[in-house]
Amino acid sequence: MKIAKKLLLELALHRYDEEVQRNELIDSKNKSIVAFLGVMLTIQCTILPRLIEFKEILSNVEMFILVIIFLISLIFYVSSLLVFMSTLNNIDQIGTAPRIDWLIIFWKNNSSFSKIVQNTIISLNEIVEKNDDILEEKNSRGNLGLKLIKGGVIFTAIFIIYMIIIFY
Repeated sequence: MKIAKKLLLELALHRYDEEVQRNELIDSKNKSIVAFLGVMLTIQCTILPRLIEFKEILSNVEMFILVIIFLISLIFYVSSLLVFMSTLNNIDQIGTAPRIDWLIIFWKNNSSFSKIVQNTIISLNEIVEKNDDILEEKNSRGNLGLKLIKGGVIFTAIFIIYMIIIFY
């Protein structure tokens, strides 16, 4: 009987560890995308002064179209950055288990092995479910952020193509 409970505890701990690893992977990916967006926004900001210089060369209509396309791509990138920043974890957001205060209570009450395992498995289940919901929300936001990046890339490409067309 004790072996079965120990196996169940190990399986519950394994499932918990998988959620922790999943969170780390999602955060790592999102941090990389935030860095990419930082580069894209830096490039955009270096283009802005050049765009103002074109005012003397281009007609008002061409300049207006260029600025609008530029601003739309910038809005996509900034929106995506904000979305991805909102996915990064606060330390308190992801639940941990087993909680030390519960272990102290078990110790003070001289709890049996069965009682400790049972309560730990139950708490691990609750924590894993809560963390899973948080990770699903992060994934959902990440997907929205990726769509916004795609919009920004599309408008950046349109901007570049339009620049090539009007200067050649």
